Amino acid sequence: MSGNKSRVLHLLRYLHTDSDKDHVVSTKEIIGLFAGTEEKCNRVTVSNDIATIRNEGYDVRTIVSSGNYYYLGNRELNPDEIKILIDAVSASHFIPTKQSGTLIEKLKGFDSKYRADDYTRHLYFAGATKTKNIGAFDLVDKLNDAINRRRKVTFQYYQYTPGKTRKLRDHGKTYENSPYCMVYTNDHYYLVGWSDEHDKVVQFRIDRIKNLRITGEKSRSTRGFHIDQYVNENFSMYSGDNINVTLECDNDMMDAIIDRFGEKVVTSPSPDGKYFTAEATVGNRPTFYAWVFQFGGKIKITGSEEAIESYSKMIKNARKKRRKKTNA
Repeated sequence: MSGNKSRVLHLLRYLHTDSDKDHVVSTKEIIGLFAGTEEKCNRVTVSNDIATIRNEGYDVRTIVSSGNYYYLGNRELNPDEIKILIDAVSASHFIPTKQSGTLIEKLKGFDSKYRADDYTRHLYFAGATKTKNIGAFDLVDKLNDAINRRRKVTFQYYQYTPGKTRKLRDHGKTYENSPYCMVYTNDHYYLVGWSDEHDKVVQFRIDRIKNLRITGEKSRSTRGFHIDQYVNENFSMYSGDNINVTLECDNDMMDAIIDRFGEKVVTSPSPDGKYFTAEATVGNRPTFYAWVFQFGGKIKITGSEEAIESYSKMIKNARKKRRKKTNA
């Protein structure tokens, strides 16, 4: 019986790697697969083993002929799903280059070996940089474990110097944190948790954490903590005190407005049709004003007065810093 199980598993792996609708395998080829082994195989056992595999939910297709041909049809992932996941892995800043390559090869393994070239992608991800922290996956898993167990963690945290070298913050200080959750935004993972030292919820980029350790001390309760509210206040363009703004936009800026605010954003064409206005609610923070600035005047803030004043102040401060550097 044990030999039969081994034979079935061997046959399933063979169908998975060596067959698809364009590459079918014959009964004779399957029998030859077990030639010289202790696993007995003939036309009857092939038919029975195929039936066993089908009964376990695998989509083995049969092309009926004098000898019968077989191939594995539907799989756990279809080709489009594999390609999407490969693109996501390739684009992710959080996944180091070496691990990206390993994951992509594993994803290719969901299809037959004959289709490997179909998953060679020709996409360039502008601005994509990979983390150098090869233990980032382990950090996420370990933090998730700490959250589930409701245990505090300790770690060190590094930052980059002007010379682009990594340096432990605060002379290698060990931080203690009660982890509440992890947030994935802007292609980075963040630890969000309570700091007794600062008496508030704080956040850390997970790929900049070193020497993480789960302690035996119980975490501080999450009572009163609301993740949606925290994310809106600390991670998005809408964080901060919300204000209503009016934007005057060149007509070719509609794509940018919809990309940022969605199709439900309120817009109105100007009387002469030369521009349009958009009404939106945003956080009164530099993130929003930096977004406006990048369009070089093609999007202007015309209201409210608070928004105009904040935007002007940000630009003036930038000019002052520029003048100080020039005069230094």
